[in-house]
Amino acid sequence: MNATQRYRRLVMLHKHGGWLYAALYLALMALFFKLRFYRLEYYPKASYLQKHKIAKYGLDRLHGNLASITEWWVIGLLVIGIVLGLAIFLYSGRQLRQPGWSALFIAAGSLIPLIGPYDENVIARIMIGTGFILFGALLQWFINKPLLTGPSPYKSDKPLFSEHS
Repeated sequence: MNATQRYRRLVMLHKHGGWLYAALYLALMALFFKLRFYRLEYYPKASYLQKHKIAKYGLDRLHGNLASITEWWVIGLLVIGIVLGLAIFLYSGRQLRQPGWSALFIAAGSLIPLIGPYDENVIARIMIGTGFILFGALLQWFINKPLLTGPSPYKSDKPLFSEHS
């Protein structure tokens, strides 16, 4: 692979990496919540509230561990997001001379569900991370819009009206 092909691949990663990851993340997290999400009934009985630790974890739950993610494919998806966000950030500034700090939102959003403290419901961290990922992908799309569309056909050095029309 020569330098031109490597540069084109970096440009493609920079252009499309953020929003493609965000779309893949949303689709797979929707599948994850479809398979693992349930909601407890609320009973004001003290023994029920204490047994299910509703004050600590709330009514919204995921099957399995309430405080951390245990699915291997979700952890892999989040690690891919961290690596992709950092790669876009590092390569865009050094080799493409484009602002890549918006990809740090993608990396941070992928990291948030994986970090502690592990004494709270993981759904809140997943939702905060999803917000960061969507914000980073949207911001990267707006910053790199000239890269996506190319030069505008309406901008021209010619005068709008000519004397010889």
